[in-house]
Amino acid sequence: PRSTLFPYTTLFRSPHLGPLTARFPHDSIVRLHLGVLLLWSHLIAKGKTQLRLAVSEQPKSTYAKTASQILAALGQK
Repeated sequence: PRSTLFPYTTLFRSPHLGPLTARFPHDSIVRLHLGVLLLWSHLIAKGKTQLRLAVSEQPKSTYAKTASQILAALGQK
């Protein structure tokens, strides 16, 4: 069976952080998912950066709140 992470791993292999960040640069959902992917891939600094962008781009969104919770769990604000 095909992995459910397939679309994310394809984005991650891009030389840039993924085509979605270019197409939707201010969407916290894109930043949240890329941040989680980067954390999962042990690229902690880049993951935290994406999570911080998710919070700053749309601070009142559900995705920004989730990103804030993840950052808090990692000891970052």
